[in-house]
Amino acid sequence: MEPELVTWPSSGPIAGGSVLLDVYSLNVFEQREEAVSYEENPPSGFWAPEKCYGFLNTFRYMDAKVVLDKYTIVDPERTRTVYNWLQCFSPESRCAASSRWLDSQS
Repeated sequence: MEPELVTWPSSGPIAGGSVLLDVYSLNVFEQREEAVSYEENPPSGFWAPEKCYGFLNTFRYMDAKVVLDKYTIVDPERTRTVYNWLQCFSPESRCAASSRWLDSQS
């Protein structure tokens, strides 16, 4: 992640305010690869205190610059799926997304 402090102009809905953006860059997107992995008791009881099995499927969506880490956790009581979506931004798309959010606040 690449934190960036954005300071807004002196007029508008959040006049003179600042927002810290902690976003993923396109470098992160380019470094991630689609993959499948399996682990018994992943990582050290994070998902469940008892014995479980974890499956991780990583998908890349090229057009949207999004990475999906899909975790499937199987333990004796249940099976859960957790979707972790990671949106990656170029400096230009990060500014555009920030501007859209700012416009939605007025």
